[in-house]
Amino acid sequence: MATIQKILTEIGLSEKETQVYLALLQLEHTTVQWIAKKTNLNRTTIYDILESLQKKGLVRFYVKDKTRYYIAAEPERLTEILEERIFR
Repeated sequence: MATIQKILTEIGLSEKETQVYLALLQLEHTTVQWIAKKTNLNRTTIYDILESLQKKGLVRFYVKDKTRYYIAAEPERLTEILEERIFR
């Protein structure tokens, strides 16, 4: 995980964004409630972070039975983002 954390920092993620992304990788598909339990962050903060991560292409969601489930983008996406920044 140290390598992923380094890449997350290099692409400009904040500490909390990194926490949420790594929690999503571990939980696979999950709700905000479970992300909050895993990260010890407050739920309203997590909603803001998830929105930010969605804009960066690192998180997506789906709705099932009126509940949103969040999924982290594959770690390979991090490499793509980093390469885009380098070659811009």
